[in-house]
Amino acid sequence: MKRESSCMESKDKKFEKIKELIRLVHSNGKWVHVISHQNRWAVLREGASRADRIFTSKVDAIIRARSFLENGRATDVIIHQKDGTIESWEKLEDEEPHRVKRVPI
Repeated sequence: MKRESSCMESKDKKFEKIKELIRLVHSNGKWVHVISHQNRWAVLREGASRADRIFTSKVDAIIRARSFLENGRATDVIIHQKDGTIESWEKLEDEEPHRVKRVPI
């Protein structure tokens, strides 16, 4: 049991560190991240102190994050792997704002 709680504390620290890095890198609130959080997936808008929503499924979190692109509340969606590294990056195209393009990483 103690091992499980220390693991949870470590994951909480990792989540907080990722949130802080996101705030430092870009804080205009137009980027949305999908990050791992306690064996679930959080949708986190840059500059926000709390996750927009937490999902059990990564796919559901990605769908939610993409909805921010569709309604103009975000310009970029950054999807992270479980270890925090970037898996993919999607952004609105400048020439055609209604189209989303995948940015090679």
